[in-house]
Amino acid sequence: MAVPSAALKTQIQGFASQTGVQSNVAFGVMDTLEEGQFIEAPTGELFTDLDWQSGKPTGSTSNNCIRMQSVSTWKMEDVSCTSSNNFICDCGDEST
Repeated sequence: MAVPSAALKTQIQGFASQTGVQSNVAFGVMDTLEEGQFIEAPTGELFTDLDWQSGKPTGSTSNNCIRMQSVSTWKMEDVSCTSSNNFICDCGDEST
């Protein structure tokens, strides 16, 4: 899963739009093990090319989860893992 790619970001935006989600979409990428090293929870894949909002990530050890913020920008932001978010577990396999 290559979340930072433009193609997958577009896929997540499309899925969110189809389901009526307007903001705060989390997708299982976090830096809980090492600050600043963002990995996908189930696979351990490292993400290095995230499209951040200005001023993000904060570098705060209390903001360990990532979400796409809103339909107006769909930029990434780091937030507390206890924040209320919509969550996408799987938006489809592009190969099928």
